[in-house]
Amino acid sequence: MKKLKVFTIVFVLIFIGSFLMAYQNKIVKTYFKNDAKSLKVVFVGTNEFSEIPDFFENEGDTREIVLRFKGVSADNNRKIKGRGIVKGISFEEKGGELYSHLKMEASAPFRIYKKGTNVIVEIYKTVEPPVIKGETNDILLNELAIENVGNDLKIHLKFNGDIPTYDVFYVDNPRRLVFDLYDTRNRVRKSIFSVQSSDISRVRVGQNKVVPQKVTRLVFDLKKDVINYSVDESGEELIINVKSNAVKIKNDNFIKDKKINNVVKEDKKIIAKAVEKVNERKIRKVENKKIKVVPIEKANTKKFEAKTIHSEESIYKGALISLRLKDADIRDVLREIAVRAGLNLIIDPGVSGKVTCELIKIPWDQALDLILKSNKLGKVLEGNVLRVGKTEVLAREEEENRKLMEAKKMSGPLKVLTRTLSYARVKAVEPLLKAQLSKRGKILIDQRTNTVIVSDVVPKVKVIDKMIDILDTPNLQVNIKARIVETTSNYARNLGIQWGFKGISNYYYGNQTSLKFPNNITVAGNSVASQQGIYGPLGGYAVNLPAPAYSSGIGLTLGNVLDTFRLDAALTALENKGKAKILSMPEVTTQDNTRADIIQGKMIPVQTVAYNTVSTRYVNAALELHVTPHITAEGTIIMTIEIRNDNADFSNLVNGIPPIITQSAKTSVLVKDGGTTVIGGIYKVEDSITKNTVPGLGKIPIIGFLFRGTQRVGTNRELLIFITPRIVR
Repeated sequence: MKKLKVFTIVFVLIFIGSFLMAYQNKIVKTYFKNDAKSLKVVFVGTNEFSEIPDFFENEGDTREIVLRFKGVSADNNRKIKGRGIVKGISFEEKGGELYSHLKMEASAPFRIYKKGTNVIVEIYKTVEPPVIKGETNDILLNELAIENVGNDLKIHLKFNGDIPTYDVFYVDNPRRLVFDLYDTRNRVRKSIFSVQSSDISRVRVGQNKVVPQKVTRLVFDLKKDVINYSVDESGEELIINVKSNAVKIKNDNFIKDKKINNVVKEDKKIIAKAVEKVNERKIRKVENKKIKVVPIEKANTKKFEAKTIHSEESIYKGALISLRLKDADIRDVLREIAVRAGLNLIIDPGVSGKVTCELIKIPWDQALDLILKSNKLGKVLEGNVLRVGKTEVLAREEEENRKLMEAKKMSGPLKVLTRTLSYARVKAVEPLLKAQLSKRGKILIDQRTNTVIVSDVVPKVKVIDKMIDILDTPNLQVNIKARIVETTSNYARNLGIQWGFKGISNYYYGNQTSLKFPNNITVAGNSVASQQGIYGPLGGYAVNLPAPAYSSGIGLTLGNVLDTFRLDAALTALENKGKAKILSMPEVTTQDNTRADIIQGKMIPVQTVAYNTVSTRYVNAALELHVTPHITAEGTIIMTIEIRNDNADFSNLVNGIPPIITQSAKTSVLVKDGGTTVIGGIYKVEDSITKNTVPGLGKIPIIGFLFRGTQRVGTNRELLIFITPRIVR
């Protein structure tokens, strides 16, 4: 019986243990889900999770997110390889709770929610330009050294250049002194330094933020509420001196922890609580602020990129906070945001409402705007005082204040201003000045003395007086020099041939044939009269192809003793080359935005007869330059140019009137001061070959040249127009 009872008890215990193990939730799988906006880390459990796990950031490394699961265990897979921004995931069981460590490459916004048997951590992707050695403009913290000087400490921070802008503030619970170094990348390999001091337990350094602004954070862990420090700057080194004989800091230098507890309850359990306690009071040291001066030439290197001139989108720069609320009173929420932002708060009567939200790591000013918009409220920030009220009330007050300010400006006494302009014409500036007048103002101009008289209230008169100072300034002058270069080269080569013959066979010369018919034969190859070329003794040629124009020629006549057969031949040839260069240089000086004209050449009279009336008009055959310059703010010159180079061709008269050879260009160009640009160019090539041949015979190889003449003419013409503007200073 005893053995049976023991066996029964053991069996029941094993059954209960198996049931409890089966009922306990367990993470059996962890995987990643990636999309364009975020990377999701999914924890898969055997049962549905009863609540969202608590989560917080590792104080020593903000790039690590720690999740705490209650009543949950994990399988044997203690480490998981990362993906994307997540470098890796590890699990740790401690005190009956499961801790999951997500190590990331950089701190990024995230949110946590549950869905069925899954717990999902959604990490939003941030865009950061890649860091290339030697090409980054960030300040680098290269070294941190701690020096003990008696009971005092000296902390040396060495940078690669100028000392960055920094903020110093205290944090309570636990007590810490924090230095935030802006636009700074941490290059110190060690993150925790132990020190021998009665006031400080250790010093920590790390990269606190990467986006939207790089922040390196230096933290002093304090042992007590006593600290006395000073900051010195020496070249590229920042020295923090900590004195041991410190004076106790008053309690009002710290902001006590305020927690949002019991705001949201469901099934008597707290589902959400405020995350990331940022109970910081920032004590900004204005004397330590650095102003970076960007050279103009560097600031303009991206002037051709797309630029946003105006955008209605707000830019939020507040510290990141997290709020997870349900039906919380809006007054309590506003007070909490004001405390975290370090602002004084005034809430108008009648402001009421509830807030339900889940905001994870967003700027406090963005969270404030979202909460106010959802309750149709507005805000006014004056200094460090934040006032919250209904939008219609604030809008009405703003309109009343604007009307009051305008009424005050318009109710003052009238003032009369008289200005005589030196450079500008009063008629030209009158419309601009009238646009600035109030309803009580008047303006009069005297064109004879170039004087303007203004009568208006004092603020408007001051504005108009400053406008006149800007408008009445001398215009710069621009000297424009044009060079028109025209080159021409001609080439001609002519080659001609003439030859003829004559043969006689008859009784007179005693060389007749022995036939009755034909007894006498006469062959004449001189039937073509020599109208061109060389005149031969035969009076003509069988092939008469002389050169159209020739400068040299040679003739040859051959015959027998009885002169019964003669051969007459002549060669004519010509070859010439010619080059010409014409350089025209018109030059003119004019004021900015004023057209200038210069003309040099001839005017050709052209007569026309209509209805028995003779009329004469003149046509320009001249070199003309018309230019309007504009000097830009960067010192370059924009020119609208029209240039013409017309010449009369007297070699081809038509009814006694020469035709006009026209060369012109019209354009608008941008040129540096003193620079030269080519605004136009014409390149013309003519090459012609003419062959005169005897049909058929001129194509016979070798002897074909006896039956053909050639003429070749080539012309090359080039025109370039150069413009050089210079500002006359």
